[in-house]
Amino acid sequence: MDAGALSGISGNTLFVSEYSLFDKSFREENVKILFTLVTEIVTRINSNSIFYSNFHEGLTGILIALSNLNKQWHFFKKSDLNTLIKPLQERSLSETISGNCDILHGGLGFLVYLIENPDTPQWKILIDQQLTALDQISEDISCDYRKWKISERFLKIPQQSVDPEGTNFGLAHGLTGIVILNCKLRKLGFNHPLIFDNIKKGMNYILSHKLTTESISLYPGAILHGIPLKDARLAWCNGDLCVALAALHTYEATLDSIYLFKAIEIAQHAANINYQDSYVQGSGVCHGSTGLSYIFHEIYKRTGHISARSAAEKWLKISLSELKEMVRVDNNINHDFSLLNGLTGVGLAYISVLKKNSTKWSSMLLIE
Repeated sequence: MDAGALSGISGNTLFVSEYSLFDKSFREENVKILFTLVTEIVTRINSNSIFYSNFHEGLTGILIALSNLNKQWHFFKKSDLNTLIKPLQERSLSETISGNCDILHGGLGFLVYLIENPDTPQWKILIDQQLTALDQISEDISCDYRKWKISERFLKIPQQSVDPEGTNFGLAHGLTGIVILNCKLRKLGFNHPLIFDNIKKGMNYILSHKLTTESISLYPGAILHGIPLKDARLAWCNGDLCVALAALHTYEATLDSIYLFKAIEIAQHAANINYQDSYVQGSGVCHGSTGLSYIFHEIYKRTGHISARSAAEKWLKISLSELKEMVRVDNNINHDFSLLNGLTGVGLAYISVLKKNSTKWSSMLLIE
């Protein structure tokens, strides 16, 4: 298993940490496990065996996980982690300017780290550099609409030909993720002339693409060769729940109630999508039933809308049923213990709901 935050053992540390706080009956054993995992991660970093810089399986994600862990357990001096900031910032800016503004696999993953750690040395300078890089690939369609150019190499649209002018609407790889990052900066109180326009113009551009033809989803997953791709999956990474989350974040960042109404409208539509039409895959967080349940739970917590609560309960029941299949003793089952697609993410979501409060894993995935 790699050391990544979303793909490997750095993500496992977040679960062990949360579980040790949730169920203290095995706290001593869990702390030993946690120390063993952290030691393994540090050994891999020091041996230069981490070959990627990204959020998913690379150093950025590992830094996010270890920083979150350190706030509870104090394994490191803050300065020990800060040595990674300069090279990761430089790599991040280079990737974003090249058009790889993907959050999981590109430049914007490091912006997630900075948002989660506003006590980082020279934080305001680093954020200013991130926003400047993002501005270099922005395009104002009109005085009300803004999008960002995503290099055709990085459009995450399986089984489709590339399109230099294509646009991905997903949270993990596209426009809704960019809008949410800007919302989180504004909610932190960071004042920058680009942020408000990034939020309003970006969100308005997304909302202007509501589908007018028959489709399972209200909004496209992407636009390719000028054609909106309808029937987007219901997931954390893509689809209507990404748009609903972005609209909700936009309301919280601007206090413009039109975005709250839009978030509720989109979430209500998504709540009515059945299992067969959802394209759900397994019980994981990224595009599985647990992720759907947790996102609906979060929308209900922040809006009080009853349809979101009902959807959260519906998908939780499906998640629990699929989990039994996922962990049954069968040589044909290849267990996935990652945060994004496997049991670690499932466990973190369950703990968050049972504790009735969000944990850092949810924030770093831009849900809260």
